[in-house]
Amino acid sequence: MDIVNAALEYLNGNVISNPFFVAFDASSDLSSLVTSLSSCKKVRVSDFCHAPDALPDLDALGDTLTHMDGKAILLGIGEYAALSGDREVKKWIFGLPLHNLRLVVPVWGGHEFIEEESRNDPRILGRRGVSFVKTGKHWSLRIFRDGFIKNVNATGFKALLRMLEDGCDTAITAITTVVPLNTTWCRRIDSAYEVYKERHPQSSVPETMFPEKQWTTFLNDERIRDDSLSSPDSLLRFLEEGTGDDQYLAFAISKTRQHSEWHRNLLCAILDISVNDGRFARLYEARKKIAPQFYKGDVIEYIRESRRIANPSDRICYMTDCTELEREEITRLIVDAGEVPASVENVYPALWNYWRGFAFSGGEFLEILAKYFQDYKRQKLLGRIEPSYMEAVRDFAEDRPQFTLPTRESVLEGIAADGVALCWIDALGCEFLGFIQSLAERLGLKLKVTPVRVKLPSITSVNRSFYDEWQGDKMPPVSRLDKIKHGDFEKSDEASTDAATELPHELIVVEESINAIAMRLRKKPGSKVVLTSDHGATRLAVISNSETVWELPEKGKHGGRCCRKSEFDGSLPACVTESDDEEWHVLAGYDRFKGGRKGDVEVHGGATLEEMVVPVIEFELLDKNVRVRLVEDEFKVTFRDAEITLQLFCASTLMSPSVRFGGSNYSATADGDKTGRYLVRIPKPVAGDHVAVVYDGDTKINDVRFSVKSGGAQIKKDDFF
Repeated sequence: MDIVNAALEYLNGNVISNPFFVAFDASSDLSSLVTSLSSCKKVRVSDFCHAPDALPDLDALGDTLTHMDGKAILLGIGEYAALSGDREVKKWIFGLPLHNLRLVVPVWGGHEFIEEESRNDPRILGRRGVSFVKTGKHWSLRIFRDGFIKNVNATGFKALLRMLEDGCDTAITAITTVVPLNTTWCRRIDSAYEVYKERHPQSSVPETMFPEKQWTTFLNDERIRDDSLSSPDSLLRFLEEGTGDDQYLAFAISKTRQHSEWHRNLLCAILDISVNDGRFARLYEARKKIAPQFYKGDVIEYIRESRRIANPSDRICYMTDCTELEREEITRLIVDAGEVPASVENVYPALWNYWRGFAFSGGEFLEILAKYFQDYKRQKLLGRIEPSYMEAVRDFAEDRPQFTLPTRESVLEGIAADGVALCWIDALGCEFLGFIQSLAERLGLKLKVTPVRVKLPSITSVNRSFYDEWQGDKMPPVSRLDKIKHGDFEKSDEASTDAATELPHELIVVEESINAIAMRLRKKPGSKVVLTSDHGATRLAVISNSETVWELPEKGKHGGRCCRKSEFDGSLPACVTESDDEEWHVLAGYDRFKGGRKGDVEVHGGATLEEMVVPVIEFELLDKNVRVRLVEDEFKVTFRDAEITLQLFCASTLMSPSVRFGGSNYSATADGDKTGRYLVRIPKPVAGDHVAVVYDGDTKINDVRFSVKSGGAQIKKDDFF
């Protein structure tokens, strides 16, 4: 090889004055040269680094070389020059006077240097320096701060230089604090973010998204990752991998410039979208899916942030039913709004189903009773007592038509106990019937509701014999509802004295109880469960916060709703009635006897309808094969028509069919001798498509759909059968 031969000629020649340079850039050429000159002593520049992470002592190197004799090969000078950017070191070695030493110096990247020196003195080429063919190969160096990366190629400048002296034309990683190093060949990586980018070159996450400490944490492969939504790990994953179909996460991320904003945006970004914005519904539903993952402190923060929205009806739209605090907040917002907005149906379906009406069947008084309980629920939710409602309460207190209702005991006596289990929910009033009916529809239950009156005073001690004396199976009594009404539930710090914040807790108890009934019925097909209560309760006597002017010798008991009889020479108003055992005075209005302790949440013991009228509900599994169809589903009407007649058909016998349409109930009658056919007249609807709900007694069967068109006569479809 010409290059090696030139070096050998130098070593074997007579002239000893200066080193002989060999330029190369391929590690294979260096290896070939070193192997061919194996008889020469190896002098390494790295050996003159007096510490693992220190630059070489060039003075000591020069002194060593000038006092050596024999033949030697000096490794590392070109690499050192490239690393340090010291352009003079090659000239210094090139001109170093030698006495008894013949020194070959392989110089990485030394082609330009030899060409430059040859232009100054053409005699140099071949005599003082030669070059391997330039290949364009070179090494590149990435220098990391200690602790950022494991398993680097070299730790410390000495080890790095030694590695290059042995020949290398690949990418190298090293840890060294020696500065400055030539940026042409060295890329110093001083931040954890740069290390992350090294590992994930396709990443587009900006460095400003996380602080340096967090980027450092990301580099720890052995750590336990935090998968909670608001964690840095989750944010990084969403930024790198996307959020899939979750539009809310994508929206929250679009508003996030750094991780410190992520938690708040995740929690509150929805508040920046108007309820009238076309995106709101989609973003709301997506956020609702992640809402259960928020901590209690997060929800408190969210509720406080939501108060920037002035309109309480609009604010309800931003709440969910996923957390206890939001459910309570909805009850407060209803008070502020002065109404139950239609948005509650979507936001808090359980509350909406509580709010929905329940239609008693069986006569004019039961229709009045149904209206009374709907009015009661409105007062309870709005936290106020309307004058017109108070008039109705006074009428009931004085006229007492509720006493015509059957007693609970008499109705239970008429139900055979064989195969029937009794369920007792303490303090379950008729206010929950709409909610219970909705649960029965969802769970596939058939129900029959009978409103009954309890014994006065409406307290448990005089009203539990029905349970004790029941001869059939008994489900464990449920006392939790009564405890909630007495204030035994966790109240938020911002509890309102007007809002029915107890109601969300009550609904959970009722739902759990109906679920238990459904489970029992499924385990025992053909069985029945009868649900009833010892008494109801009233929220309005607490809201009223009014004492009677009459002070009896015996102070008021049970929130002042009743008072034991004693000698009293005065007269009591018409709203006071006697208990069944004639031992108590019982209030049928919203006062409390003087001296009675004010109730905290709800009270009972009195004779208002919500306290003394409770349901007896008979549950069975609904036969899913029972379906009702319309014989005719298209109607043409004229301006003369006041009503239309729906013709129902059901293969099974219906005991008490009716149709609910437009918020009202309409009874159906058998269509003469046409088996399975029933007729129901309803007021003429406007033109368009309509839905009516078919009931058998208190049990929803199914919906039926029909359309109304203006003009012409009613279309007949006699080919139905």
